[in-house]
Order: sequence, then C-alpha cells, then structure tokens
Amino acid sequence: KDDGHVELVLKLLARVCDGQHMELQNYLREQPDNIKSFNLVAEVATFLNAVYTNINKDNIALVTQIFTTTNEFIAGNQQNRCSVYDSKIIDYINFILRTEDFTGCEKADVIHLRMMIANVIISLIEENNPEATALSNDVKETLDREAVYQIMAECYELHEKSSDLNHKLKKFVFDVGFAYFNILVRLEDIDPLALKKDLTPTDAQNKAFKFYKRNSSSVEILKDGYLQKITFRVKHREVLREEVKEKLKWSIDRSSPSNKIRDFMDWSKAILEDIRYQRRLMKNPFVTFLIKLGSVWTTLVFLLSLTINISLLVSVKAPDG
Repeated sequence: KDDGHVELVLKLLARVCDGQHMELQNYLREQPDNIKSFNLVAEVATFLNAVYTNINKDNIALVTQIFTTTNEFIAGNQQNRCSVYDSKIIDYINFILRTEDFTGCEKADVIHLRMMIANVIISLIEENNPEATALSNDVKETLDREAVYQIMAECYELHEKSSDLNHKLKKFVFDVGFAYFNILVRLEDIDPLALKKDLTPTDAQNKAFKFYKRNSSSVEILKDGYLQKITFRVKHREVLREEVKEKLKWSIDRSSPSNKIRDFMDWSKAILEDIRYQRRLMKNPFVTFLIKLGSVWTTLVFLLSLTINISLLVSVKAPDG
C-alpha cells in the first residue's frame, strides 16, 4: 500500500519534468526561494538503496518508476546528471543488471525494468560537451560493461528463439536489446578501447552485437557547438542508397542557414519517396536477388561490352579503296 503511494508521488514528479523542462528540473534539485532546500533529484536516486537488493513482484513496479522518474530528472540537465551519479546510482544499476532471478516477477515486468535502466544510462552519457564528457568517462569506468553485454545478448536470444512471447512483447525485447547495444556503442565513442580493455565477450554476445550493428545506423548532429553522434535502428539499411546520400551531400544549397534548412526539407521528401520505392522493390524476392548482385551484373555488363568491342575490332575490316 505504501509502495503504491510512493509510486504515485514519483509519477507526479516525472510529469513535472516531462518534456525536459529545465527550470522545473533545476527547481526539484534546488529551491532558492525556500529557507531550506531539498535535493529531490538525489533523494529519489538514493531511495534505490532501500529496494535494489530485494526486487520482487511486490516492488518491481516501484523500482521501475524510480528509474523512469530519474530519467525525467536528468534528461538534458547536466547538473541533475551529476547529482544522480553522486548518489551512487551506477552501483545500484550494476547490482540489478547482474541479478538473474527476480522473485515472482513476470518476464514482461523485468524487461520493462531493464529498459528504464538503459534509458537512465543513455541519458547520463549521451552528450559531448566538456562537463558531460567528464561524467561519461566516470560512468564508463564504473558501469559493468560485461553485464550490459549479457543483457543485450539475452534480449537477442529471447527475440530470436522464444516462441512464447506475443508480438508486442517480442518487439519490445528487440528495443531493449538495441538500447543496451546503444550503450556499448556510446561507450566506444567515448573511449575506442572501452569494449576491449579487461573484457572478453562470448560468441553469443559478439553475435548479438553484430546483429544489432547490422540493423542500425548513425548520424552526427551539432548541439550547442559540439558534435554528437546518434545511433538509431534501421530495419533495411540498403533502402537508403549511397548514390542518394552522395547527391544530397553535394547538392544542398548552403548559401545561408535558412536556405540550407529549406533545401534539406525539400530533399527529405524526395529521399522518403525513394526509400518507399526501394522498400516496394525489396518485397519482391527476385528483384532483391538482382539488387544484391548489382556489382556482379555491372562487372558482367562491362565484360560483355569489352568482348563485343574486341570482336568488332578483330572481325570487322574496312572496305578496300
């Protein structure tokens, strides 16, 4: 009963910060208009200390809500990230990720909890400004990368081999696995050796990593003057053709910022149409087979043209006189 009341309060606090409302995020950390200020951001993270060692069917919803609320606190707010990290949240996360048995908990509840944990980790390490990079390095050093690898591999195996999951849950399992893959990729961006030092992934973990890598892509964006890399899911990478990307790269009107945005939006419509067309082609197995052997057909056409030209040079003679 008490857990239900606490969960309701946590949901309210999350709604207060919904949409990365910076002013309210800061106010929950510090209330300058009060005689005594309470750091609710740190208190919520510290509350994990009371429940993280004994997660069961009675309190798993509460623990999940703690991570959901924490994620709303820290999304886009560097000071709140530091406050949460200082509350030893990574230690709690490591313990939960290493836990294999949650007493009496439904599989769907455990998967949901792991997704919320992944969201918190991503929010802690997602940005590239100097302060955020320093915190990201601290997270990289303290986070149990082996546990992250293991959760990713378990989600992959569950998605690929489990037949007792409904379609919606199976799709969510894939999303959870990708979230942990995203964490590993981000750690590698922070430190190229992060996935190599003191870490030996199993064959199953390597297989899962390669699977998610094949089904993902990335884009670089500029935020507050700092370049950031965003990794996202792509079901069919081949539908975005290289020639289209090259044409976009060299054809955008860069004469002014407004012209660049306008031209990019115009191009995005054409690219989406091309992607839809490519998807329609991919639905035909025969066409897909021909497309995948595109380089072979190009080589064969070249050789055929070369053979015809050589034959013409050898056999055709100019008329006398």
